Amino acid sequence: MDLMISLATAVVDKVTVVEPVVDQLEAAASYDMQIALIASSASLAGAMIGALIPAAVTYVQNRRGRDDERGFLAVQVSAALYNYASGCVDVAYDSGEPDEEGRLCRVVSAPTLSPLSLDVNWRTISVKLLDRIFAIQSAQRIVNERLGWDAANDFEYPILSRQIEYGKLALRALDIAHDLRRAANLPPDPDGVIDLMSSMKEFVPTLEAKQAEIERRNESPSFP
Repeated sequence: MDLMISLATAVVDKVTVVEPVVDQLEAAASYDMQIALIASSASLAGAMIGALIPAAVTYVQNRRGRDDERGFLAVQVSAALYNYASGCVDVAYDSGEPDEEGRLCRVVSAPTLSPLSLDVNWRTISVKLLDRIFAIQSAQRIVNERLGWDAANDFEYPILSRQIEYGKLALRALDIAHDLRRAANLPPDPDGVIDLMSSMKEFVPTLEAKQAEIERRNESPSFP
């Protein structure tokens, strides 16, 4: 009986000794696993960062290049629009000269705008701006067709109508140039440019008032 009690006591003592060892081994294994996971995560993070850095650098370079192209386009196209607007202003101030038959004839030739002749990347600006730029040609063509019809059916060349319409074309071109430059983070007007916008905003209404007065007099009944 004493022998059995001694054996049982020995077994219990061995179990008591083994349990802490097992706990230590499990803790060591868990620690090693944590180290392995950390190392694996660090390796994965390093690989991802290594892959992202070139992509980020490429993105920044591409964006910077796109911004440069947009700025280049804004400078080029706005200069063309200012030149066109300046020509339209000259037409707006052209009150004509009488020919041999006493009819008023134009003196200043109309300007033209050819956006496709400009060597720029049109994809760098918004579709709305692009549409407004290319719509100027259509607007001018419609104006010229109407003025041509009036000239063919009136005794006098419609100089006043021509002045008004080209004054409006000047304002239209200048407004687009301003928006184009703002989109590229540039000042609306380049340094040294004459403020054509203000002069046309004042001059065109005076021409329209003059035309309205002429139409009013023509429509008024005349009494003997």
